[in-house]
Amino acid sequence: MPQPFDSELGAFVDEICADLCRVECAATAGCAPGQVSVEREVALGNDVSADIRVEAPGAPPFFVENKLAYAPADLVARLRRKYGQPSPAWHGAQRLAVLLDRAAIPQWAEFERGLRAAVAPGLIVEVWDVAQLLARIRATFQHEITDISRTSLLDVRTAIERAQWRIAFDGKFPDDPRAATLLWHLSPWELGRLYRDERLGPAEILEPRTYHEVVVVMADLCSYTSFVRDTRDPGLIRRRLTEYYSLARHAVLNAGGMLYQFVGDEVVAVFGLHRSPAPAVVQALTCVRSLFAAGTAVSLAWQRALDRVQPSKGVHIGIAMGDLDLMPFRPFSPTHLGFMGEALNLATRLMTEATSDQAVATNTFYAGIDEAWRGAFEAIEPVEAKNVGRIQGWRTTRNALESVLAS
Repeated sequence: MPQPFDSELGAFVDEICADLCRVECAATAGCAPGQVSVEREVALGNDVSADIRVEAPGAPPFFVENKLAYAPADLVARLRRKYGQPSPAWHGAQRLAVLLDRAAIPQWAEFERGLRAAVAPGLIVEVWDVAQLLARIRATFQHEITDISRTSLLDVRTAIERAQWRIAFDGKFPDDPRAATLLWHLSPWELGRLYRDERLGPAEILEPRTYHEVVVVMADLCSYTSFVRDTRDPGLIRRRLTEYYSLARHAVLNAGGMLYQFVGDEVVAVFGLHRSPAPAVVQALTCVRSLFAAGTAVSLAWQRALDRVQPSKGVHIGIAMGDLDLMPFRPFSPTHLGFMGEALNLATRLMTEATSDQAVATNTFYAGIDEAWRGAFEAIEPVEAKNVGRIQGWRTTRNALESVLAS
């Protein structure tokens, strides 16, 4: 390749593949793009994760592995480790798509045989050549791209965002100043739903006012200070955090929520601005599961570059429900906005009560969970919150949520 293939470039290719899969699967299934589930870093067991898992309504799920960065022998070994044995974590997946550059692999026929033999029966291997990926980008996002490089992909980022804005609003509002802000905070598929189903234009989606019964999810990387202290290379810190931000934002947007902000290693998400509380609660729990997976994936990758073993991994999460006020940060600003409300304070306080792979939620949030999910929570002793009072909390774990999903 014209430039070294690095982790940031790889994460961007993952984002592009996720967007492509969503659009293409929605077209094939005849559904809205938001109805296609596209998860990243899905746990398969033994500290390994699938790059991407895609599931469209009425179709079996499939996996996508971005392997542009690896030498042929390493590529096959990695796929064997992930998919060499059938696993309940596949959840009915029948296909495995492997993105690679055929032109860079000598003795292709022999390599392909080894590639297919590395995967357990039950998964059909599809090869996605990088040339095919470029053609699909052109077809889907109307942008010409000739290679996978930082220079080319910067242009692709802009082209994809323009295409997403057109798709969301049926080609209307082409020069709206809110475009970049809305596409950062919300997925284009959610913007499209709000426009078509709720009849909301760009000016109304993040309108300064009070939003009632909103769910706030806050997640923090465990042992973050220790990871940073033991990392000699500042570039490694930036790469790991960029990966974490990318995965966390995808987790929020894929669940239908709003990414509010990042504060250091903390991600803040909001659910239910334009939904009733019941579906917002389900969206929040869906996001929590994905945040657990994202935190584990980043922690394991970071640990592999360090000498000292870190005391914990993954994320810890706080969840609250309540009213939030959205207000502009300067007069008449349609793009610089921020929330105020007690739910933010409660989520922050409860997050500190959670440990690795745990989430602690308020009583109000717990009351909105249906019976199937309530079994994953247990009451904890009331939490003393400064300037708030004693809070009744409910704790769940990553394993508990996965058990509910599997039942």
